[in-house]
Amino acid sequence: MEPRTSTYHKKKQLITLLSEEGIPVSVMMAPIIPGLNDHEIMHIARETAQSGARSFHYATVRLNGDVETIFKDWIYQFYPDRAQKVLNGIA
Repeated sequence: MEPRTSTYHKKKQLITLLSEEGIPVSVMMAPIIPGLNDHEIMHIARETAQSGARSFHYATVRLNGDVETIFKDWIYQFYPDRAQKVLNGIA
């Protein structure tokens, strides 16, 4: 969802590398968007634990101030078929 960031597989490789070197790793998955990516939480938590992460956390999207307008524009543009379901899950 985030352009110009490392891929999921690259992040998993880094978790493994750091863990093998004895460096504690904690994973934060955010933003969780109900109806869009919430179904991935357990899968990603399980896989990152298998890669060596010691803890896993997540945060649900919050639509504060101008973020609400920007988010609504984005969801209707890229996921028009799910937009209303997503917005209902956030409210």
